[in-house]
Parts: sequence; C-alpha cells; structure tokens
Amino acid sequence: MNLDEALERYEIDARARGHSLNTIDHVKRCAGFFADFLGGIPEVSKVTGDDLRRYFSYLRDRPVRRGPSSQKEEKLSQTSINTYARAIKGLWSWMKEEGIIKKNPLARVRTPKKSKPVPTVYTEAELKTVLKAVSVLPREKALVELFLDSGIRLEELSSLKIPEVDLINNRVKVFGKGGKERYAYFSWLTAESLSSYLKENRPQPVEEDYFFLTNDGHRLSSKRIQDILEGIGGKAGIVPRLSAHKLRRTYASLALKYGGNLEYVKTTLGHSDVETTSQSYISVADDDIAAAYRKFSPMINLMQAEPKELPVTKATQKTTEQSLETEVDLELRPESAEPGFMQPPQSEYFTLDIKSNEILIESIQVYTTDPGVDFRFLLFPAKPPELPMEWDNEDLIRADWAKQRVYTYYSEKPLYYRDYEGSNRLHAGLHIGHRPLRFDLIDEKQKNAYYSAPVSYKIRLKYRLK
Repeated sequence: MNLDEALERYEIDARARGHSLNTIDHVKRCAGFFADFLGGIPEVSKVTGDDLRRYFSYLRDRPVRRGPSSQKEEKLSQTSINTYARAIKGLWSWMKEEGIIKKNPLARVRTPKKSKPVPTVYTEAELKTVLKAVSVLPREKALVELFLDSGIRLEELSSLKIPEVDLINNRVKVFGKGGKERYAYFSWLTAESLSSYLKENRPQPVEEDYFFLTNDGHRLSSKRIQDILEGIGGKAGIVPRLSAHKLRRTYASLALKYGGNLEYVKTTLGHSDVETTSQSYISVADDDIAAAYRKFSPMINLMQAEPKELPVTKATQKTTEQSLETEVDLELRPESAEPGFMQPPQSEYFTLDIKSNEILIESIQVYTTDPGVDFRFLLFPAKPPELPMEWDNEDLIRADWAKQRVYTYYSEKPLYYRDYEGSNRLHAGLHIGHRPLRFDLIDEKQKNAYYSAPVSYKIRLKYRLK
C-alpha cells in the first residue's frame, strides 16, 4: 500500500475516533514532508528506521525562515523536530495496529528530545498597550479580550457559534482537542465587549452562524485571526509578534498570579492533566517568586522570625508596601424561588483577619461554584448592622452585583478601610440572590434540589498596610 492510500484510511479512522481536523492535517502534512524527503513512498512497508534517522539529521541541518518577509535563516528547534517525529512514528504505529504493515520498523527509532525553554508570556505593560490599540476596534477588542480572559485556543475561538456564547453566565462552550466539550469563563468586562460587537458591529452572516465574522459576513478562519493579531501586535510594538498561543499562556500565568489554583487553570485550559499545564504554560515573574519566597522561606518558618523594622528609605519603601492576602471560605444556600417570585437576598456575615486596624484594599476576588447566582460583597466599618439592614446605608462599601465564576473588584485608588473595634479584623457580608428560573423541571424534588443546592464561595482580599 502506498502512503496516499494509507493516509486516506487514517483520515477515515481518525475522524471516526473524534480527532480534530487540525490533528489529522498535521499528521498528513508531516508524513507528506517525510515522503518528499524520500522521493515518494510507493510502499509503506519498505520504509526503514534508517530512513527516519536520516530525515531527522536533515531537519536539524535544514535552514528555515520564520515568515515570508523574514530574511533571517534559522535552524529548526528541537521542539519542532520532536513534533514531526511523533506524528510520523504515530502514523506507522497506527498502520501496525490496523494490519497495514506486519512490523513497525520505526518503533525502535528514538524520538528526538524536545527543548524545554521557560514558557514566555506577555508582560502586563504589553497587554495594556495591546488593549489600548484595540479600544476603538469592536471586533478586535472582543477577540483579544476573550483570548486573554478565557484562555481558549485559536481554533476554538474561530469555531465559536452564537448559541455557544452565553452572555448571561459569562461563559463560552468550546470543543477542544478530541472533541472534548468544556466551558471557558470570562469577566463582565469581556462580556460587554462581546455584546457590543454582537449587537452593533457584527455583519450579517452569509453561512453558519459563527460569532466572529469577516467584514463580508464569512467565518474568521484561524489563519485570518492570527493575521489580525499580528497586525494589532505591530501597532502595539509587540516583539516578535502577538500570538493566540502566547495569549493563552499569559492567561494561565496571570490566572495563577491573581489567585486561581492549578486545578482550576488546568480545567479552563482543557488539559487532561496538571503536568501539561505546569510544564508548558506557567511562567512566574521574578518579582512574584520573590514575594512567594518571603512567605515560604524555610529559615523564616523554622525560626518563626518576625521581620525587623527598617527605616523607611527609598531602598526599603518597596518592601514595606508589599501586598498581603487574607481569605475565607463560605457556603450559602439560596432560597427556593417559584416562577415570577423574587426572594430577598440570603446573607452571611463574616470577618477576615488583617495585619492592622487600618489597611488599603487593592483588590477583592470572589470565586463561586455557581456563576448563575447573583452575589454582592459588602464591607462594614465595624460590626454588621442589625437586620433588616438599609441597602442605601452610606457606611457600606459595596461591590456591584455579579454573575461570574471569578469576580474581581478593583478600585482606581486603594480603598481605605479601618476597623473601629481595633481587633485587626475586616467585617464583611456576602449576599446572594436565587438561581435562574428553569421551566424544564417538573418534578418537585428536582426543583427543590436545583433551587436550594448550596453554593460555595472563596473570598480573597489583597491589601497593604496603611
């Protein structure tokens, strides 16, 4: 059997197994390059291990250019060669399993190791420059913000259709590698940009109802999106370029930096194991490592040493102003709601330990297991008021109602807070509404279970001392 016939059978089987078109095309492309090197493969069983080894040597020595306009020639990276090798060896393994060949001559060929550079991400300054560059371009603004806020892949974004974009619960349903379905979430800021593009700037579609369209109404292909990103990056001065995959890595790094855990990031990225996430996507800045080290230093923890007070000079001012964190876990149970009937918010009052009676709050993050439930976070200058409370009380510092899995409240200037009790505690409350109405639930037990199931919240406060 020649290679073309084998690839035709492979594509039929791979599609039946649910492999993505990108994966299938990648295998076919790598096998085609291998065949070109050999001058054709009229019989797949005649290929030898030495043929593949010679091909690896050819790839190592072959100069390539990184773009049509680039004049600089480079060698292929070990990672690229490893990718070619796995595709070709995987195809021959499949042929052995299918009985197309009796023996697999490539099985004993060692796969070249791929290099493991530290994954790079965009700096926050670069991201702000990019966001400024797209601020007056509705489609590009929605596109960039969705990449950065959700971590979805290039092909996943290109394939999004209108029904898969949920602007009520701030999430998109995507179909990842192997057809795996998952939800990716985004903030209300991104939701506003998506809604603005959808309602005011999206052209009339001429084919299936894809979310992101060209100016004449056709689906934005992955290549066209990458071209758009490169154009944005050029305007923003991003070197060497703005790419969808690096935005995805940046999402993962920032999600961890701002309080997400590795399991959460793994799930939102669509990875099957944490190792892939930690090895390939996570990059930690030196400043973040230094801040974490101050918390986890073996000597400080062994000796239980308190930091010495230093004179506040230019050299020490940065240390005295470092951010601190405190957090609490809560569980609230919404009241059942009959259709058309609005229950009052359910409330939970709590305290957070802080290092001083006077602090400057930099950010508040609320993580919830059910983004469909409204919630409001409130700060009190002392003990919470007696119920029933006045919602327009000027002593309350309130974050707006939110409906998202991770809600972050930032103030332009740090928010001043003082504990008038002098107990080094921050007094706060969380108030939640009821779940969205579902008319498909007929059985009363199902209704009660759905409407009153508990919702877990993690509240994390980042602050510095006054």
